Amino acid sequence: MGGNSRALRSGLVLAAGILLGFAQLAHAVDGVIEINQACVNTSGICGTDPGCFSGDTACFPVMITAPGSYRLTSNLSLASQSQTAIEVAISAPPGGVTVDMNGFMILGTYSCGTTACPATGCAAPTGSGRGIYASTSHPVGVRNGAIEGMGGAGIELNFGGLIEDVLLTGNGTKGVQSSSGAVIVRGTGFSFNVDDGIEATFATISGSKAACNGGDGFDVGYSSGNLIGNTADFNGGIGIVAGPGSSNTLNSVRGNGGLGMSMAADSSFGSNAITCNNGGVCDNSAQTTGGISMGFNLCGTDTTCP
Repeated sequence: MGGNSRALRSGLVLAAGILLGFAQLAHAVDGVIEINQACVNTSGICGTDPGCFSGDTACFPVMITAPGSYRLTSNLSLASQSQTAIEVAISAPPGGVTVDMNGFMILGTYSCGTTACPATGCAAPTGSGRGIYASTSHPVGVRNGAIEGMGGAGIELNFGGLIEDVLLTGNGTKGVQSSSGAVIVRGTGFSFNVDDGIEATFATISGSKAACNGGDGFDVGYSSGNLIGNTADFNGGIGIVAGPGSSNTLNSVRGNGGLGMSMAADSSFGSNAITCNNGGVCDNSAQTTGGISMGFNLCGTDTTCP
């Protein structure tokens, strides 16, 4: 009986080992690296103890130093406005980084102190921590989650990338800032950020909404950009700022504190609804400036856009 028992235990151990091997193999085949609050290890020795994966150490920010696909498996909650949640710092090519937020949130500690729309008169942030900060000169993708209450920008990209299905709310400066490189934004919301909803260069933005931000809704005024099928409502500044060579179509722009759309002279716009901007002026006298009308725009109460 004892021999049978030992054999049974040995068989179970062997089976467990095989199953564990399959589980590890499946994780390797998946190729996605996990990030969560537990692996940040906020109770560890910051900068010394292991963090979420090779190249990272305990505490925020989670440092991504290798190209690949990363996925949140819990919310990330920060302790101060000075902390950045995730920093992408790849030193050399090839490859970029994708962060799938997997429906989770990055939660900072900043609060405007008022629920006014637009978010003007907010308390000044005491830190400049960002939800996701790409200091690298490589494109970074961020998708499927929410970032709220950062002292600085919700997402800051040094070299553009892709932002898709993300909500950026109540951050101490901009929802998104992209200082160079092309950025594509799809299905993303910007609301109650203290400054612009998004400021970017070489941007294509579609199916997104900017509402109640303290500054401009969408600002791609530094260079060419395309804005297609977006909504900019009740922002403190201009609804849409578009740079040289941009194309702006099928946007709805209403109730912004500044002009509805401010465009470079050689940009174009068509099939937009632009009304009751510039502090609530609802005729066509103060809705747009610049740009070449391609027709079918509603400006105030008629189709003439000055």
